[in-house]
Amino acid sequence: MSLRLRLTLFFALVLAVSLLAFSALLYVMLDHALALDVDSSIASKAEDVARTSRIRGEYPLQPRRIRLPRIDAFAAPEIYIQLLDAEGAVVDRSANLGEHHLPLTDEALASGRQGQPWYDTIALDGQPLRVYTAPLLVDDDVIGFIQVARSLSDNEQTLAHVQRLLLICDALVVGGAAAIGWVLARAGLRPLDRVVEAARAIGHSGQLDRRLDPPRRQDEVGRLVATFNEMLDRLEAMFNAQRRFVADASHELRTPLTTIRGNVDLLRRNPTLPPEDVQEALADIASEAERMSRLVTELLRLARADAGVGFAREPVRLDTVLRDVHRQVQRHKPETRVRLEAIAPALVLGSRDALQELLLILVDNGLKYTPPGGEVVLALHTADGWHRVSVSDTGVGIDPADLPHIFERFYRAPRARQQGGTGLGLAIARWLAEQHDGRITVESAPGKGSTFTVWLPVLDATVPAAVAPAPPIPQEELTPVP
Repeated sequence: MSLRLRLTLFFALVLAVSLLAFSALLYVMLDHALALDVDSSIASKAEDVARTSRIRGEYPLQPRRIRLPRIDAFAAPEIYIQLLDAEGAVVDRSANLGEHHLPLTDEALASGRQGQPWYDTIALDGQPLRVYTAPLLVDDDVIGFIQVARSLSDNEQTLAHVQRLLLICDALVVGGAAAIGWVLARAGLRPLDRVVEAARAIGHSGQLDRRLDPPRRQDEVGRLVATFNEMLDRLEAMFNAQRRFVADASHELRTPLTTIRGNVDLLRRNPTLPPEDVQEALADIASEAERMSRLVTELLRLARADAGVGFAREPVRLDTVLRDVHRQVQRHKPETRVRLEAIAPALVLGSRDALQELLLILVDNGLKYTPPGGEVVLALHTADGWHRVSVSDTGVGIDPADLPHIFERFYRAPRARQQGGTGLGLAIARWLAEQHDGRITVESAPGKGSTFTVWLPVLDATVPAAVAPAPPIPQEELTPVP
C-alpha cells in the first residue's frame, strides 16, 4: 500500500469517525428534544382538562364525583384523553380512541395515589403512544385520574428521516474529502517521487557527483532534499577517499614488491655474483620486506579504525607514558637531542599501549624532519580540564598549504617525500587521540619547526593512591618550564 493511499485512508477514517460521532450526538439531542416536547405537550393538555373539571357532592355526607367537561374539545387527531375514577375505572374518553382505552399500569396507579404524575410509553393497536397519567386532587385526596396520550409516530418518522439524511451527508462528505485528500496527497508527495527517481538514477549510474535540484521551499520535502544532497556529498567524499586509499596503498605496496622482485631476479640470473653484491641485494630485500610489513600493520590498524573497533580503557598515568617514550627515542637519532620538560602527575582514561604509540608517532615524526643538531622537546601541561602533551621540533616545518591535509591517509608534502615513510602515521595518531575523546592540533612555520599538541580530558584532579607513583626523572633530563 502506497504512502499516498495510506494518508488518504487515514484522513478519511478520521473524518468518518468524527462525522459519525457528531451525527450520533445530534441524533441523541434531537431525540431528547422531541421527547421533552411530547412530555410537555401532554402534561399541558392534562392541566387544561383538570382546570375545567368540577367536583359534585360534599364529603362525608355525599360522595364526591367528577363533573366532566367535553373531552373531545381537548382531543386532537394525535392526542387521546381518558378520565378514570379513584378506583381506575374508565369514566370517559375521547371519541378518537374508538373501542380502545388507555391502559393504567400498576406503576402509574401507585404513583397517582401518592399524588405524583407518571409517564409511560405503550403500543396501542400497533401505534406507539406516550401516556401521561396525573391524579385529580381535592383537599389532597385523589378522586380520579386524567390520562393524556400522544402518538410518537411523527417523532419516529422525523428521527428516521434525520438519520437517513445524516448518513447520506456523512457518506458524501467522507467520499468528497477522500477524493480531495487523494489529489492533495498526490500533489504533496510528487516531490518525493522526484527524489526517488533521482536517487534511483544516481544509484544505477554510479555518478555520485550528481545532485538534486535545490529545494524551493524549506518545508519537510525541502529539508529532505537538502539532507539527501548532504548525504551524497559525504558519500562522494568517502568514495573518493576510499579510491585514493586503494590507489595509494597499491602504489606503496608496488614499489617494495618491484624492488624485491628485481633483486630476486638478479640473484637467480647471476648465481656467481660477488658476495658483497649478494649481501647488498639481500639487504634491499629485507629492508623492503620490513617496509611492507610496517605498511600492512598500519593498514590493518586503519581498517580497524574504519570498522569502529576500539580498545579497553583504564586509568593511565600520562606522565609515566611520556617518560617511557622519552627513554625509548633517545637511541633513535643520537645526533638530535630529545628533551623532556618538567612535568606533573597526570591521569587519563585510556589504553597505555595506544597512548604510547600515539606519542611515539609524533616524536618519530619530529626526529625525521629535524636536521642533525636540532632539538625535539616533550612537555605536559594541565589546564581547564585538559592535559596537553606537546611535541615541538626545530625541523623544516610545514607549508601552510599542506597543514589542512597532513592528517589524511597517504598524504605526504613535497618536503616529506624526501624522508620516506608511508604517510599513515599522523592519520593513525589522530584516530588514537579521538579514541581517547581528545584531539590533535598543529602549529608550524616553514624553516622554524612544528608543534603537535595532543589534548586529552582530565580523568581526575588528584591521582588515586591505587595508581603506582612514577619513578623520579633524572636531573639531567629535567628542564625548567619557561
